[in-house]
Amino acid sequence: MFRRNPKVAPPGVAPPTGFRSAPPAPAAGAPFGATLHDATVRMEKQESKTSANLQRVTNELEAAKAELRRCTASGAPPSSQALYKKRVLHKMRERNMLQAQLGHAANRAFNMQQVSAAKEGMESARDTVAIMQAGQAELKTLQASVDIDKAQDVMDDMADTLADVEDVNEALSYDIGSAVVDETELEAEMDGLEAELAGGTASYVPAAPPMAVPSYAGGAASTPGVPSYASSYAASSASESPYAAPQR
Repeated sequence: MFRRNPKVAPPGVAPPTGFRSAPPAPAAGAPFGATLHDATVRMEKQESKTSANLQRVTNELEAAKAELRRCTASGAPPSSQALYKKRVLHKMRERNMLQAQLGHAANRAFNMQQVSAAKEGMESARDTVAIMQAGQAELKTLQASVDIDKAQDVMDDMADTLADVEDVNEALSYDIGSAVVDETELEAEMDGLEAELAGGTASYVPAAPPMAVPSYAGGAASTPGVPSYASSYAASSASESPYAAPQR
């Protein structure tokens, strides 16, 4: 008895009575509607299932071997021993078959993982190139909005401004007291203090201000820069001591 194939309506046309819609066509590049991720998951599940079956058959094989040893040790008839031997041989064949399937499944899963990793790497590279292109376009737009000559002028003005600020800071930080303090006298006083602290006998004695030394011969004062007091001594009375201080 032959089975009649059902009539199928053309795609995009409503099926009349007695017709049915055509099955959806598989997606382009994805056989049977599967994606690379779905295929990888399916391969991993198959590998896990095969590994579980192999473990189960291995345990059954060990049990069959134990039964064969017990039967042989108990002196069972050859027919019983042949039955246990047949069971052990069957489990050995099943174990070897599952081992081969597990190897194939592991290789396929590994290949799918490699393809998946390569696909992810290419997608990442594609996104990176797109991002870099967009960034380059934005950078060119920003660069066009900046005039290099204006930027150089701004930097020159900034350098001049900083130089002026430094001049102001130096002017404000000038030590006013140094104009009225004799640094040589301070150094001499410090040297005398250090000698005294070191156990020496040297001590600092502040220098007296220059004083005029009168000349009794009618000449000018011996100290340069000090006015002569000869006229004052000439005008003084004879009763005054010649060593008295000059009268102004």
